[in-house]
Amino acid sequence: MPAEVDRARQTKTILIGPFPPPAHGMARVLEAVRNELSDVECLDTAAGSIRPGSRSFAWTKLRNCLGAIVGLATASRSAQRVVIAPDSGEGMLFSLLYVALARSRGLDIFVQHHTSSYLDGSSLMMRMMCRIGGRKLRHVMLCASASETFRRHHRVDVAPLIIGNAYAVDSPPVRRTTFDRGGVVIGYLGNLSAAKGIEDFAALVSIARDQPGWSFRLGGPSVDAIADRTVRRLAADERVEIVGELDRHEVAEFLADLDVFVMPSRQEAMPLVIWESLREGTPVVARSIGCIPTMGRPDAVALVDADEQFADAARSVIAAWSEEGGEANDHRRCSARAIFTEAAARDRAALLAALR
Repeated sequence: MPAEVDRARQTKTILIGPFPPPAHGMARVLEAVRNELSDVECLDTAAGSIRPGSRSFAWTKLRNCLGAIVGLATASRSAQRVVIAPDSGEGMLFSLLYVALARSRGLDIFVQHHTSSYLDGSSLMMRMMCRIGGRKLRHVMLCASASETFRRHHRVDVAPLIIGNAYAVDSPPVRRTTFDRGGVVIGYLGNLSAAKGIEDFAALVSIARDQPGWSFRLGGPSVDAIADRTVRRLAADERVEIVGELDRHEVAEFLADLDVFVMPSRQEAMPLVIWESLREGTPVVARSIGCIPTMGRPDAVALVDADEQFADAARSVIAAWSEEGGEANDHRRCSARAIFTEAAARDRAALLAALR
């Protein structure tokens, strides 16, 4: 009997969602789930690009989603459960079809939510998904506040599971501990766009001109026209270093070399890059949205209210931290590492308890 057929017969869990490449938060989390479990069959629904308006994005996404429907329909009879990472917007139609098909096969269904875009209001597609899935469906949320918001807007038969995503940060830390350069290096890293706060980062650079010794680093690819223009403008500023897209080891190096990581994004659930920053001992200033308020303690994660001007608030926090001196900064770095270590162990244990 061919080995691949034998593996198929032993499948216990089917994973449906985007896997790298391209690499983004949802894809990396699913990749980590695959690595944590055994006897897994993966149905990849990734798009061909991180730029939603591109032709390769739409066509590759459509082809892979149709393939996932076929794959789920023909998957091994030994499968016991399916884990679905739903898309938002029109893409949720495919997630609805996955749930209906999994229900018809008698599978336990876990819908693992990685986006906050449909949590702040009621979604017809999500209500239909809950109804079709019934008691066979368990929603997996990243934090308790997301669970409460979801239950407020969508009727669910079974209380959601709460499983964070710190377990998805798996590359070795760099963990540099000595910083004697005499200045403050502030960085931001992500798939750069208007929604991810690139203009707020630029505003912080602008208003920090009166701060001697402050410099900035910006990493990640641009994914919309606003980011393209903003990055070109920032590149002309001698205080800003543009490093472009990074691989995972380079990400660790980038974050370890910062004094502060800023997260000005306006749309987030539980961004992995915050966990990666904390793992490196780099404190964070982030907008208080999604599950970010649950990701740390005030001595290592400073929160900016969603309706505040991010640049002004971040400048004040960073200036205050800079004035506190070396001992306070050392404590902040130790606290950041401890936050990540505790979260990674907790989230991994919760994942395995639910899916093994």
